[in-house]
Amino acid sequence: MLLHWIFLLLSTWDLFLQTQAKRRFYLELYNASCNEFTLPVLTFECNLIKVARSQYAISASAIFDRELPRSVELGIILYTKHKSGEKSRRLTNLKINFCDLISHVNLIPMIKEYVVYFYRTSNWPIACPILGNHMYNITNLTVSEEDIPAYRQFSQFNFSLTLTNKGKQFSTFKLIGALVPRT
Repeated sequence: MLLHWIFLLLSTWDLFLQTQAKRRFYLELYNASCNEFTLPVLTFECNLIKVARSQYAISASAIFDRELPRSVELGIILYTKHKSGEKSRRLTNLKINFCDLISHVNLIPMIKEYVVYFYRTSNWPIACPILGNHMYNITNLTVSEEDIPAYRQFSQFNFSLTLTNKGKQFSTFKLIGALVPRT
């Protein structure tokens, strides 16, 4: 419960800072990759398209060979690197039950706008089960500099989402990019 209050406080502070500051950076996304390692994933494909400066569209599709078990976990990892000689820093390393996430994410007021947009651009269910032999799509999910807090430093980043079951990884989505100075 304490973590929920801390998240709420930090999110409120983040929204306040975003309205106060101008962005000093452009968003550049270099690569989006999808990998399937083992069953239950039959296919997992993704595509990254540059729409305009600092604006990208991400599309992805996945087919599972059977219904996903309720024990599947989603790992979220974000690495950043600020200077060329500096080592990467892990900013986020989170594992959460996938069914719990999709069932409860729409209840978080601070990200509700993003969740509504996600469900508008995809056919993912809002609760388990995740069915087998059904194609799940995310179509032209737009990512732009407006989605990133204005106070962020210039940096390179590596964002990944990993699906695991009982400690065994079976698919990964990776997004590599940078926040570069405006010229």
